[in-house]
Amino acid sequence: MPIDSVGGPGAECVCAWRLPRRAQGRAARRASQILWRLPRTIARAALLLVFVAVSLAARSARAQSVSFGPHDVPTVFFVNKSKGLDRVDYALRLDSACRPASAAALVPYWREFEGGKSVRTHGLTWLQRVGYGVQSQGVQSRSQSGVEYAFQLKQFARKVVISIRQGPGGSCRATPHTQIAGFDGAELLSVYLELDGPLSVKYIDVHGLKAQTREPVVERIVQQRRRAR
Repeated sequence: MPIDSVGGPGAECVCAWRLPRRAQGRAARRASQILWRLPRTIARAALLLVFVAVSLAARSARAQSVSFGPHDVPTVFFVNKSKGLDRVDYALRLDSACRPASAAALVPYWREFEGGKSVRTHGLTWLQRVGYGVQSQGVQSRSQSGVEYAFQLKQFARKVVISIRQGPGGSCRATPHTQIAGFDGAELLSVYLELDGPLSVKYIDVHGLKAQTREPVVERIVQQRRRAR
């Protein structure tokens, strides 16, 4: 098969195979098909890389247990659900003066009661933070008696204020307050999720104690379903 040379005498030979016209047409069509599929291939590869990264992050989060400092409050309140005994607890990391240890002192984590006699703890995965993560948090006010720390969850937009106080012996106490069933300043104990599917919630029960009488109070929030138009 003949060879075309590009360049003059003494120049370095840059050679290319000359194909018959029919073969050139097949090669052109094949090249166009490869170029057409290339964006899809890149997109699939990108999705695969994201899936692998999320899977590795999930394994890492499940493998690492959550530890607490001497002044931390391991459970300020918790969220449990209708399926399974495991729940998400919300810890508050504090320093020796019972002040928030960072700008993101409220930390959600899993507390597992299933699959063994001992309770296990581990962090949330990136995807789980969408459902159980904290939307906003920070110090609302400071005084001689303590700190008021406010936050909102991503899927429970009601504002909650944690009263942080130093107790006897330097121990730290953290009590969350919010409005429950019309009662202002009620102490928040837990949030219960009645699941209606893998990614849907039928209703939410907010459990707490009335501020004055310390009587139990429960508020049910029914999720409104959108009708398809």
